[in-house]
Amino acid sequence: MAYLLSAIRRIIDTFHRYSCRSGPCDKLDKAQFKSLIQTEFAEVIEITMTLEEQIIKMIKIYKQYAASDGIQGTLSKDELTKMAMEQFPALCHNQNKDKILQGVFGQMDMDGDNQISFRKFMAFFGRLTIALEESVKGSAQGPGKSMTLQDQMIEMMKVYQHYAAADGIQGSLSKDKLATLASAEFPTLCQNQKKDDILKGIFGEMDMDGDNKISFKEFAIFLGSLTIALKESLEN
Repeated sequence: MAYLLSAIRRIIDTFHRYSCRSGPCDKLDKAQFKSLIQTEFAEVIEITMTLEEQIIKMIKIYKQYAASDGIQGTLSKDELTKMAMEQFPALCHNQNKDKILQGVFGQMDMDGDNQISFRKFMAFFGRLTIALEESVKGSAQGPGKSMTLQDQMIEMMKVYQHYAAADGIQGSLSKDKLATLASAEFPTLCQNQKKDDILKGIFGEMDMDGDNKISFKEFAIFLGSLTIALKESLEN
């Protein structure tokens, strides 16, 4: 069978797989259409998430693993191991993964209470994102069908690189480029009447060395702080 004809038949079969769940098979109702889009275009939906949406998804992933032993709010060593193995697939293939995880837990658990709070997790997450950015430079790695935390890190790097290169000068964000990024990637901010003052304050906090440019390292560190603040605002 010709490839194009086969592809058309698969599209028709897919349509009927959803439309025939209830009622006539010649139309999709609203629920069926939503189910089709969410299932068949999951990868596209995830790739086009804003940074704000990605941050909220990261918070949900943390909460999912933190609650797996019935105790919400912190990650135990076992929960962190499970999350690392499922959310960072590159780690699964490393022969020294047990040693790496033990070191990771030790670095995260700054007060030695054998629990990883969300604040500890994000402090380490920022440093890990910076390290991952160095390791994937020039690679064509992209997200899989279902985005892991590792995939989301890479997508955040791509978002930064997209805006950083907007004026042809790669490697840093100017004040104008940060404003463009914030308006597009954090829609909640656009609704705030004081958004210009907020952006001015954000740029000042990010620009730790005072060179009027935001490096990826500065961006990743601030993103960690922003994620903590967003988690707290969602819970209050």
